[in-house]
Amino acid sequence: MTFVCAASSQHIFIEYAGASFSNSYKQQTELFLKHGYKFYQPFGLPDTLKIKLNIFDNEKDWEDNLLSNKAYKKQHSVQPQGLYNIKTHECQIMLSDGMKSVNMGIIRHELSHFLTHKIMGNKPIPWLYEGLSEYFFHCKVTAKGMKHSLEPYEEGRLRTMFMLNEIAPEDVLDYNIKEFSQAQKTNDRITYITAHAIVTFLIEGAPQGYFAQLITLLKDNSDTTRTSQKIDNTYPGGLKKFIKDFTDYYGI
Repeated sequence: MTFVCAASSQHIFIEYAGASFSNSYKQQTELFLKHGYKFYQPFGLPDTLKIKLNIFDNEKDWEDNLLSNKAYKKQHSVQPQGLYNIKTHECQIMLSDGMKSVNMGIIRHELSHFLTHKIMGNKPIPWLYEGLSEYFFHCKVTAKGMKHSLEPYEEGRLRTMFMLNEIAPEDVLDYNIKEFSQAQKTNDRITYITAHAIVTFLIEGAPQGYFAQLITLLKDNSDTTRTSQKIDNTYPGGLKKFIKDFTDYYGI
């Protein structure tokens, strides 16, 4: 089945494959894509997007699918419930019975990977990819729009990280994929939570327009400086002020 969403000159084609997918799930998925388009469009989305949503509802089929995925075997220490395949532009989702809100969060997470890839190309920036995906995982989606919230557990974990000096935001900003994944494996989701918090601050707490400015800098393949250096060069007051504003935002 193919869904076509037209907004201005934007067309989104989504193909549903695999296990059966209820109309309720489809409506929520398509509603997110409409709102997601509006969010990502200023960052340079192509006019036409094509995505495949491959649904699994059988654990054995899902495990077999994961074992056939080389990227999964290299990067994941626990079994995920969703994957995005950059080469095929396919989101793969394992549905958990009776957990619609979680399932929809995972779907939004993987679709955000797709949308972020479309604006960034093949330039992997782990904190941005995972931070945006976690941001949309934690959104409530209605016809009027999306409302984000950071879970109390994540806010508490973030404060603990800073109190114990477990990690610094500038470290996460500069991690490559291997470093990001390794920290995630060994320390209770520390990189995902920090990336989520950074993206939330950039969207909701940083000076207006700065997030768009930073994404433009990150897309520039000719600039090989680290993200922390880009922020130091462009954020009002530099990196130190960015960290202060970030910690003040969360009351740390």
